[in-house]
Amino acid sequence: MSWSNSPTSYSYLSITFIKNSNYGHFWIFRHALSQKLGIKEGCSVVLANIPSHYVLFFEDMPEVNFVVKPAKKSSDFIHLFCTNKIDFEKQSLELKPALKMTGMLWVSLP
Repeated sequence: MSWSNSPTSYSYLSITFIKNSNYGHFWIFRHALSQKLGIKEGCSVVLANIPSHYVLFFEDMPEVNFVVKPAKKSSDFIHLFCTNKIDFEKQSLELKPALKMTGMLWVSLP
């Protein structure tokens, strides 16, 4: 097994190890990432500032509706990537109104 500078996924006994050298750490998933995040079939999903390799983490993304400009209270799931506190504060306040009452906002920081 060799590690490269790009994200890589290895599966062994239903455990997936992901190395992301951009953030300098490993992620371990015992279930599909979409399941861990709570993304379900038919969900309305907003992805903000996602890294270019984001889709590589999903082996079995359910069929969802990706939304670019969400209306108020229309989104089931929002995943926001930020690199600093100022971006987080600004973008989370902009995206929060788009969440349904039962929606989830996931924030990823380096």
